[in-house]
Amino acid sequence: LMQDGGKSIARDPVHNLLFLDWGKHGYEDRLAFIEKSKKVNLAEGYEEGVAASNYYLSVIYEEAKAYDKALAVLKENDLKYIPANNLYRQFINQQHILRIQKKAGLEKEALLTAESLLVLSNKLSDQAGKELTMTLEKKYETAKKQQEIALLTSQHELSRLQLQTEMEKREALQRENQLKEEKLTKE
Repeated sequence: LMQDGGKSIARDPVHNLLFLDWGKHGYEDRLAFIEKSKKVNLAEGYEEGVAASNYYLSVIYEEAKAYDKALAVLKENDLKYIPANNLYRQFINQQHILRIQKKAGLEKEALLTAESLLVLSNKLSDQAGKELTMTLEKKYETAKKQQEIALLTSQHELSRLQLQTEMEKREALQRENQLKEEKLTKE
């Protein structure tokens, strides 16, 4: 078992991944640990965890200059574990692929990856613009509704005051008429 700070990290590879001091472990230990973490994530159907494990595997392979293996696990992320609608995660994964392709001397592939990064960047900008527009529209609609509510409230208050004034006038007229009738009946 791999040991880190006196605690076994092999018992719960997914959660202990956060507390692992990578500098204390060699290539084979790190590779075995991340592969076990990936298997656990696969068994649990946790695709984000699988994608993270693949990223860590790619870093380990990259350090060992096993660029083909590093690219394979990152491309596996693209094909299986990063949803098509998650542009941000696609962008990050493509950045890692581009970095490794450059290190491996795969200039043609790196150029294609750079082009796909540009497309993803534009999509992310469009998405951010749409989200900003939606947020501003919501704020505008909320402010508009608040103004409408304030206007309706003030109109209601004005109508209430007008009704009260009319009722007071009516009561005053009724009292005046009653006094006139009383005066006439006395005479």
